[in-house]
Amino acid sequence: MVYGLAAEAIAASVEMTEAVEEGGHQLNGGIWYSLLAALLFSIASAPIASALTIMTYRNKDVSDAWIGQVYGLLFAIPTAIIWALLWLICLPFTWGLLPWGDWSVNWWKIFPFGFGLIWMGGLPLVIVVVNFFKKIANPEYNHDRGEGQMPTQPTAESTASRSVDARSPYVDGGIPPEPSSGRGAIFVAILAVIMIIPGIVLLIIGGVMADEFIEDVPGGSSYTLEIIDEDGLGDQGFIIFIPGTPGDFNGNGMHDYCENVIVNATHSGAWMSDPWTGWSSYNEPDETRQVFELEISDKSSDCGAQLQPKEKWINDGTFQLVKLGRACYGCMAGSTTITAEYANEPQTPVGYDNLPSMWIQDGEKINQSTVLTIIGAILTGIGAVTLIILLIAKISKSKAAAAQVAHNAKQAPIEIFESNPGQPVRFRINDPPKGRDAWVGIYPASNGDQDHGDRWRWLRDIDVNSATLPGQSAGKWSIRVFKDGGYKLKHRLDFEIQSSPQQPSTPNSSNDIVEGKVAFKSVHGKYLSAQPDGRAEWNRERADAWEYFHLEKRKGGKIALRGAHGMYVSAQPDGSVQINRKAAPAGGWEEFTVEHQFIHRAGRGGYTAVRLKSVHGKYLSAQSDGRVEWNRDHAPDGGWEDIDMEYVGNATITTSKSIYTIDEGIDFSFTAPKLPDDAWIGIVPVAIPHGDEAVNDSHDISYAHLGGRTKGDITLPNPGLGTWTLRLHNTDNNGRELTHVVFEVVSSLGSSESLQNGRTCEI
Repeated sequence: MVYGLAAEAIAASVEMTEAVEEGGHQLNGGIWYSLLAALLFSIASAPIASALTIMTYRNKDVSDAWIGQVYGLLFAIPTAIIWALLWLICLPFTWGLLPWGDWSVNWWKIFPFGFGLIWMGGLPLVIVVVNFFKKIANPEYNHDRGEGQMPTQPTAESTASRSVDARSPYVDGGIPPEPSSGRGAIFVAILAVIMIIPGIVLLIIGGVMADEFIEDVPGGSSYTLEIIDEDGLGDQGFIIFIPGTPGDFNGNGMHDYCENVIVNATHSGAWMSDPWTGWSSYNEPDETRQVFELEISDKSSDCGAQLQPKEKWINDGTFQLVKLGRACYGCMAGSTTITAEYANEPQTPVGYDNLPSMWIQDGEKINQSTVLTIIGAILTGIGAVTLIILLIAKISKSKAAAAQVAHNAKQAPIEIFESNPGQPVRFRINDPPKGRDAWVGIYPASNGDQDHGDRWRWLRDIDVNSATLPGQSAGKWSIRVFKDGGYKLKHRLDFEIQSSPQQPSTPNSSNDIVEGKVAFKSVHGKYLSAQPDGRAEWNRERADAWEYFHLEKRKGGKIALRGAHGMYVSAQPDGSVQINRKAAPAGGWEEFTVEHQFIHRAGRGGYTAVRLKSVHGKYLSAQSDGRVEWNRDHAPDGGWEDIDMEYVGNATITTSKSIYTIDEGIDFSFTAPKLPDDAWIGIVPVAIPHGDEAVNDSHDISYAHLGGRTKGDITLPNPGLGTWTLRLHNTDNNGRELTHVVFEVVSSLGSSESLQNGRTCEI
């Protein structure tokens, strides 16, 4: 049907074009069939287009809004095509505005067509197609639409110096994954079934029409049939079958049944030379013209023995009919008379006893049955192939899942490297799922898959061979790996975080803090930055002007922080952070308490950290996506509330390693600004609070006076097993500590990860 409508439209356009070239304009309504052909083709191809579109985002956590926009554009394409056909072909042909033919006559048509119609018809199609492929190339994920994203408008500093990735690898400020329902595959299967049902119906109708003969054909040797030819383009004629058997028994190269029959046909009306292609010409009536042609197979196939004639069986297969030819091909309205006689007995009708001598089919209906059969076969074939592909995909997934189970039985899918209370859990995924939407989370062992509590990360954002998740308290936990943006579980490992006998965190007051220029580094390795508009961002790779703060000591062990733009840091009651206060009044939101911590890691050295607590009783927290929040009720060891507060200056201690053996001297170098003669560097147990060195027994501290030196290499005696600090003070009697470095002494290099890179601490 689509082919016939398109051919009709093409024939009409050719006829109208020829008329224009001859200097006239002939309207042919067949051109409008192109719109119907485009509509039917769009309907037939919609399931394939939808399936291909689904394949571009299947197993991806794309947003529902993005999917709606994609399908809106997809189904707008056929409308835009029909609109383009209307304004670029149908209307210009109808109005005679195409600038074809004699240029001296038609030159003015370039203006309405080139400057009006072409844009009216073509621009919407271009816009729709371009936007559709743009959407397909730029999917919008659910985690991109989550709340808490950083502003997209760049600041002056970020534009000038460095860029920031505002996308969060955690869901701490985003939307958790949505359950995967497999709706895409179900939708495609439904479309396939919808195509198969009408396809089968069309096949049945086409088959029935192909076997139909003209009813009430009387017996005898002569038949008169009427041709109406409603479209005025010529008829497909009548197809004639006779009883007979194929074969060239006399060896003359022609089927014998053709030689023994004489068929004559005449027509009273006019005729067209070739109605099938549309390249036809009108001919006046001529009742003497022979309108019968031998055609046992395809058109113009004569009756050669090398051809196999079309056959039909009637009366439940009792009688065989063979095709003889076609009568009145191209005839227009009028009467057609057909006669058939034996060649050796002219007066004897052809046929079996009590049966018609000829079996005649309407050529127009045969063409219709062919079109219906083709369309039905296409619809049925597309639907069946789609279902087969879905079935194969389902079987392949099942086999892959079975193979994965067998593989997992041989190798643990998840290995835990390190799990201590409050410390990041370090692990490896041996068989990570494919795709950008796979993710991993850490759960209390008793929780369901959807109760992840925002403790998860995309696999694409981590190293699966050495991954970490936020530290948790002692208890039973599980790490679970999911293979898509929903909750399709691939791996699960339950484990227990046991209470550690290690040295606990030791909070100290703000009295141990000294004034000066500082920078704050998060556990994510990023520096806090004060923006000119008062925003706080924790996403800088290095500390520069905007990442420096002046620390002011206040009464009662409080501190205040003034940013690079002269404004103070303020903790708001809603948990947000602003750096836009011109003053920091006593007891206000701009004063904070510093909790100074020492955290000891199993098998490693230690590190110091501070935690800032607001007057609202909340801890400052650095989010992994660069946001800053002052709303945490607790600050677990190793959590996002631990902050490395670096003093900015030129006093440094550099060690050759961070772990020494019991038989090694502690060698290091230092640099500092001008120092008094009694400035000293000493080895101090980590348990002694900073600033309390003088009140402890001297045997706990091994030190050397610097005698005014500002740099040099020093070796101090080994203090024995344990974790220690090298501390540089600018004077005796608890003078200000300028810098410190943590190191560890072990019994042998084989007992732990002993040999590390050297460490430098700068203030």
